This record gives sequence, C-alpha cells and structure tokens, in this order.
Amino acid sequence: MKKINLTRNFRILVTLTCLLFSSYLCFAQPKIKFDKREYTMNRVRVGESAVIKIPFKNIGDKPLIIISAQGSGPNVVSKPSEPIAPNRIGYITVKMPTAFPGKFTKSATIRTNADDITTVLTLKLQVIADTKPELSKCNVFIQSDSIDNQRKNKLILLRKLVNDTIIMNHYFTKYQLESFTDYYKKRNVSLYYETFEDSMYIKLDETFNIIHSVHYGREKQLGIIFGKKDSINLELIDKRDAAVKRYNPLIPIQKTPRKFFLKGNPNQNFTLRLDYEANETENDNTVCTKQLFGEQMLKISKNYMYDDKVTNTFNLNVGDEMQLLYRGKRINEQTKAEEFYDYKFKECKYISDTIVNGKSAKLFTLYTNSNFIGSDKYEKKVHCFIDNDSIYYDKEPHNTNGLKIQQYKTEMKILDDNSVFFQVVYRQDFSNRQLPLVTQYKYAPNYRYEYFIVPSFPFKFYEDPDYIESVSYLKRGKSEYGVKKERTNPTDSNLVLWIKQTGKHKIKVTYRLVEPCKINMRLQNKSKMITIFTKRKKPGMYTYNIKSKMLQPGNEYLLYLSYFEEHKEGHGMSYFEMY
Repeated sequence: MKKINLTRNFRILVTLTCLLFSSYLCFAQPKIKFDKREYTMNRVRVGESAVIKIPFKNIGDKPLIIISAQGSGPNVVSKPSEPIAPNRIGYITVKMPTAFPGKFTKSATIRTNADDITTVLTLKLQVIADTKPELSKCNVFIQSDSIDNQRKNKLILLRKLVNDTIIMNHYFTKYQLESFTDYYKKRNVSLYYETFEDSMYIKLDETFNIIHSVHYGREKQLGIIFGKKDSINLELIDKRDAAVKRYNPLIPIQKTPRKFFLKGNPNQNFTLRLDYEANETENDNTVCTKQLFGEQMLKISKNYMYDDKVTNTFNLNVGDEMQLLYRGKRINEQTKAEEFYDYKFKECKYISDTIVNGKSAKLFTLYTNSNFIGSDKYEKKVHCFIDNDSIYYDKEPHNTNGLKIQQYKTEMKILDDNSVFFQVVYRQDFSNRQLPLVTQYKYAPNYRYEYFIVPSFPFKFYEDPDYIESVSYLKRGKSEYGVKKERTNPTDSNLVLWIKQTGKHKIKVTYRLVEPCKINMRLQNKSKMITIFTKRKKPGMYTYNIKSKMLQPGNEYLLYLSYFEEHKEGHGMSYFEMY
C-alpha cells in the first residue's frame, strides 16, 4: 500500500514540475522599457544637427530584438542590429530635419519580438532661426592686465563651442577656452557655461559656480558680478558719431552695448553686445578680457586650425591685373537675415618694367582710394622694387607697406613690443578654383592694423574691419578669372560719389542723398579736423567746393560725411591725396 502511494506521489510531482516548466516557457520572454514616451529638443538653430539618442532596457528574460523602427515624416530612425540581452541597455537614434524654423512634433514607432508589441514615442523639436550676425562667431579674445596704469597684453584666448546643455532649468552653451602666449607652445584649457535666455545673462565656471548673473533689461537690480552679489547698475554705451549724438538722444537698440558694474566697485564690470549674444569686455579691476570682432577676426576664427601654408611669388606679366571687391553686411528688416551689398572696389595693374635710380623696378597703377563706387576713379602710380626677400616702394601707397617674400602660415602670439599678432591663410572659392589669401592683424592697446595679402601681387591691402574683401577679377597672361567690374552710381544709399582736386588748395565733392536728412561734412588730416557744414538737405545730387589752406600738396586727407534722421544714421568716408 505504501509503495502504491509513493508511486502516485511521484507521478503528481512529475506532473507539477512539467506544468511549472511549461508555465515558465510561456511567460519567459523579452520586454522593452523606455524611461519615458516623450522626448524634446529645444533651441536647435537652423541647419544644425538634431539627433535624439533614446535609451531603452530589456527587462525580460530572453534576448530582445528590434524588428523595425520607423519615423514619421522625414525623420531618420536607427535601431540596434544585434539582440539586446536581458538587463542590458540599447539605444534608438532619431535624426530630425532642421531646414526651417518652428516647433515640430513627430513620432517613432518601435516593434520588437516581445509578442510583436508596438511602442510609439513622441518627439518634439524646436528649431530657431539664427538671426545673430555671423560676426558673433568671432572666438578670439585678448586678456591684459594693468601695470602702472598701462595695459599689458597677457594672454590670447581661443574659444570653441562644445555643446548646449540644461543647467538650473536654463539652456546654457558650453565653451572650451584655450589660453596661450604663442599658438605653437603650451596651451591651458578651461571650460565655462553661458546663457542669454529670458533676458538673463548668466555665466558659470566649469564647476557651475556663478560668475555673472544679471537681467540685461534693468537699469538697477540685485545681481552677481565676478561672484559678488550686490546692487548692479547699467550704463548704455553710445558709440555713435559725435555729430549724431549732438542732435539725437540715444534710444537703445539691440546692438547698443550695455555695461554692468557693481555699485560699490564700478571698476569691476562687463559689457554685453546683445546683437552678438556676447560678453564683449570683462574687467575685474586687475585683468581685462576683450573679445575681438571684425571680418578679419572671423576669418581667423574659421581658419586658424587648418594651419594652411602659402609662399608669395610674383611671376607676373606686363598687363596682369586684379580687382578687389569690398562688400558690406546689413540686416534685412523683413527677414532679419544678413545680406550683402557692394561697397567699393580697388584695382591693381602691372604696367611696365623700368629703371629708377639705377635699380630695376616694376611699375604698377593702384586705384587705392576708390572708397565708393562712383563714376570717377583715383589712381596712383607706384614703383615696386624686389630686393632679395624684401619688397619696397618708391612712394608708399596709402594703407600699404613693404612685405617679405616668405612662407605664410597660422601665427598667433604676443610680441616683445606688447602687441598681439595674428595671421592665417584661407582659401577663397574663385572661378572654379581655390585662391590662397593671407590675413594679418596686429593689435596693441593704442593702435591696430589689418592687412590681407594676395600672394601673386606684391602689395599688402588694408583690410577694413567693417567689410569683406575678396578678389573679384584676376588677369594672368591671356587667362582671365571672374568678372571685371565697372564703376556705376548706386541709387539706394547716401554716399560720397567722388572727390576731384580743382586747384592747389581746392577740391570738389560730389555726393548724393536718397532721403531727407541732416548731414555733417568734415575734413581731417593727421593732426586737425574741421567742420565744413552741418545742415538739412533734401534728396538729390549735390556738389560742394572746398577751399582751405589746410589742403596742402603731398598730404593725404579724410573727408567724412555723416547723415542722421530720427533713429537712422550712417556715414561715408573717402581718403584722397593732394598733388
């Protein structure tokens, strides 16, 4: 009887074990888990990469296979190619288009081998138009300290954008900062964070300590400057021309610099440029850090890391010539985007070979003072001498000096005379070829110069920080590249069209106004400036004759015409030489 009971109990145990194992086989399966079903990316600029990396975990007991991952619209969804083991993490990657500004809601549908369960994820993207001027991408700084009331350049700083991140519920931009005295020597690296969100400017160090925190729309407030919490005052910096200031009160706009300083210590301050979203100048009473702007600094910021090289050579033929086009930038009031306009152009032509004082020389014609596109052109003939590795001239052209025949490459260093020297080689796309050019910038507390060099011609050309220089036409032998421009009279701006010498101490100025405005005309030499007139004018073409003992043969002058009406202002300058 006991034997029968044991056999029966054994059968029951086997049956229960089989049932339990079958139950385990039925319930053991993969299972996908996402932390959330909605993912958001904010403040992605037009054209920038928008990639969302979404983690998930296999919380089941069998390998998880992503059968398909599909996005709505033009989204590109990538899935793991291998199974995800139990308790392991995998990633779904979604790349979203950013061609247009706006707020977009899309979805990604995920199917797995977990009983073909389908998961739908919601993806939200905010794309913002990048309306900041391109100059906001200038990432070069100079740091100096004060010794005996004089500024001494201390360090060059180069900034690189790392990424955007969220800190304290604000969107911050993370930057890497390299500091050095010579680009090819030791460089120290640090990090900082910055935001201009919700009318607040906040700067953090790499450990998230607050350096600055102010509301940039308030004249008085409680804020933080250089880590010190105190009453903060605001000063608007008026950089307009003196004649404009005299007749028009300052109405702050986005590009008006704003200086914030501690009420108890005004020597600790910083200055914001909201149009660039930039902290332009920081001064903690001992060290001053200044961001350098201008088209040449933009070229340096974009090209220094390539360390391109070029050697200037002058295998020219008589008749070879070149035109340089200077273009300006302005903001389109409707689209708020930057657009270009032609400002001026210069010309350089190889005329002949000659002998001057027993030395071989190349004779060039330079139209160096064609500051405005007009019907007249101002020419100067220059003899160019090449002596071993140096180039010099019989009469130094305006804004041009001698240069060396050498190899040019990236250079950034503080020199012994306390000046800072920058140089980069960059490439201009020109007639289906890349034309190497060199930009040079030398900066000191009391002066600066900017030049660019076309390696095939023996001159340095002055680089106007407010305009973009490019080679628009090149003739070498029988080959021509680009389109040769002819002078015209543009009709969409107030400007000086030309200046003509009419006597020993006389000039005739022709200018045009396209709108009624007050104008101020001034004449300046190296040591003196006189006001010719200040008056209101109607639209039209005007000529004005100037007779002054200040106009002396052999000297160079600047004619300055400024115009202003209500909240609009502008100016035109033209250099000329008396013969």
